[in-house]
Amino acid sequence: EVAEAVKLLSRKIKATGEKFSYDEYYKRIATNEIAKVVKAADRVMNIKNLNKLSGPLKDKLVKKYTEQLKYYEKYNIHPKLIKNAIGEL
Repeated sequence: EVAEAVKLLSRKIKATGEKFSYDEYYKRIATNEIAKVVKAADRVMNIKNLNKLSGPLKDKLVKKYTEQLKYYEKYNIHPKLIKNAIGEL
């Protein structure tokens, strides 16, 4: 079960090296509770670590994480945790 969760957390399609679209990626994560918890926890930590950054890189990542919130909401991947972390920036 853990191995399957780890597999779902990768955006790369192994055979071709291509990446899943964000929508397909988050849809796949939503099928596995372990993957959902790990993905949400990872994103929360990434957001919290933004406080260590400044300038264009921080702005770029804040924008990216805010835009990707829609996938956490759409696929119910602990969206409240992500919203709260973004709200603390």
